[in-house]
Amino acid sequence: MSAVLNRVLHSITYNKKKNFIKILSFSVLFYLIIVMGASSFSSKEQVKELKNSIANAVTIFKTPLGELQAYDNFTKDEIEKITNDSAINKINITSIDTADFVNIEPVMEEGTKEYWESYQLPLPEGCTLFGITNSESCVMFAGAGLVLTKGTDITQKEDGKKVALISEELARKNSLALGSKITVCLPETNWKTLKEVYGEDFDEYFSIQTLELTVRGIFKFPDWQEKSTVPYEYQGNFVFVPQGTLTAYGKEQGTSFYMPKQVSVYLKDLSQVEEYITRIKERLGKQTLTQHGETVEYIYKWDKDWIDIVARPMNEIGRMTQVVTIIISVSTYIIMLLVSAFVLKGRKREFGILMSMGESKKKIIAQVILEELFLIFAALCLALLLGSATKNYVGSIIVGQSAKQTNTQLEQKQELFKLEGEQEGLFLKNILEHKSDLVKAKEQLAVSFYTKNMMIFMGLGIIFVLISLIPQMLFFLKQSPIKLLLSKW
Repeated sequence: MSAVLNRVLHSITYNKKKNFIKILSFSVLFYLIIVMGASSFSSKEQVKELKNSIANAVTIFKTPLGELQAYDNFTKDEIEKITNDSAINKINITSIDTADFVNIEPVMEEGTKEYWESYQLPLPEGCTLFGITNSESCVMFAGAGLVLTKGTDITQKEDGKKVALISEELARKNSLALGSKITVCLPETNWKTLKEVYGEDFDEYFSIQTLELTVRGIFKFPDWQEKSTVPYEYQGNFVFVPQGTLTAYGKEQGTSFYMPKQVSVYLKDLSQVEEYITRIKERLGKQTLTQHGETVEYIYKWDKDWIDIVARPMNEIGRMTQVVTIIISVSTYIIMLLVSAFVLKGRKREFGILMSMGESKKKIIAQVILEELFLIFAALCLALLLGSATKNYVGSIIVGQSAKQTNTQLEQKQELFKLEGEQEGLFLKNILEHKSDLVKAKEQLAVSFYTKNMMIFMGLGIIFVLISLIPQMLFFLKQSPIKLLLSKW
């Protein structure tokens, strides 16, 4: 084996000019694969992030005729009709109701207590309790600009678990941390109303219970949002809980509170939005009746301008970079194979000399493979150095314009959301009307997150080239040493 290694070293140094040119040419080819592959992987992440964007959601809710705010609860059958569709990638079932804190105090603006006392009204000390399926892609969480700073998001896996996301302000006021327990219950005013309606039959239908929750995560909210004189309208008193947990809690008490009021769906292909809505309208119909006999209509909220202007162009960029990467990669490996084959053909006499000296074919093949591996490895290292230095620049050229366009749209949405929020002072209304989308498109693409993917991809290509050389080597080595020695080329 030492003789083979010595020949490998001698061949590399003796043919240093040819090998240097070969390394340079291979490094250029590898460089193209790296920067295009990095852009491809990064643009796929961009598309994935934008697909999870709130603006891509088709949100369905029921409301009295002529109004635009979620009103009536969804039944299990309705949710099944909406979500049982092959076009859907994921769903988010949500609700919004008020609750009272049992063991902690809400965050209140200075003067709130005096404000309510001046009107001789009881102080609403509770919170807004949101039921969600996934906080990361929820209209009421991510869409409102709320960002998790500690802990983990609520996902569909947690549906039914008694966990909660709370604000940094609420945590500070009550000395809460991850793992702390908070207890909530249906507001006393709600129970009072139900007792007045049902009278002596109240205990037959209802059961007053509390809900204990473990703090799973802590979030912060946009700085510009002002506090409200109604504590539960202030996002410092927002509490997010898995929808399944709230649904079970509402049923245990016998009430219709905390039941699903919105269903948001995210489609696999944004071009299917209109077709999906048409199918759901056929399944649900235009209107339905509440349990009290009131007519409500189904409302479908989705941002057509967002999808046409932002999401679809980014999808196209993602597809384009993938196609270009595949073309460049295949072309690169073909060129590498042809170059290696050309070089092998020029070494026939060398192989003839080795065979006439009694060297085995296996050792000759091993020598060639080791030489190729060294050259390819050297070219790959050079390409990685160049790629790391220039990847962001090249990536920004490829997707920069689309990313800037995306960010312009997002900034306009955010400014509009902020303006309307300040004018109306109703943060909850803005959330329910889906006036926000704070996802940020990356103008600089990074390869570091995808190094493993790239190395696997390139490794398979290199193995392909090396394996392809073996049949050529066997073809040459089948010939007699004399024929190889007499070969002119």
